[in-house]
Amino acid sequence: SSPTGKVTLVGHSSGGIMARLYLGDQPFERRVYSGHKVVDTLITLGSPHYNYRGAYMRKLVDRRYPGAYYAPAVRYLAVAGKAVHGRKRGTLGEISAWRAYAQLIKGGETWGDGLVPVDCALLSGAAHVTIEGVHHYSMGGRSWYGAPDVITQWWRALALG
Repeated sequence: SSPTGKVTLVGHSSGGIMARLYLGDQPFERRVYSGHKVVDTLITLGSPHYNYRGAYMRKLVDRRYPGAYYAPAVRYLAVAGKAVHGRKRGTLGEISAWRAYAQLIKGGETWGDGLVPVDCALLSGAAHVTIEGVHHYSMGGRSWYGAPDVITQWWRALALG
């Protein structure tokens, strides 16, 4: 059991956005979750917290609960993967990453996990860790946020605070 009696919540990708919403004390779909009362730590893994277009849910969450809204009562760790540099003209993987990144930022010439650019994944006010070689999801043996050695890295970063 936790020494605080609370839980650590881990959200991958848009799950990190939904976890921020869960922490909130404003109604969503006629329900108030108030997760900040039972969560002591939120870890987001490759979550697209920021983007220039802003999908509806991300805009809503960021408007209601900007950045690490419940800190310091809730510890926040935002983890980003740095595996693929997006390029408009490059390898198939670089072009694919560029297209994905361009959905979130103007242009796509940046580093990220192949789906989410590093800068989009690093939540304002949270502790940050960027891990080299980590992809958004596992495919063909690629390292990703849920790989045991990667979990050890972000968990260690959390412990070091």
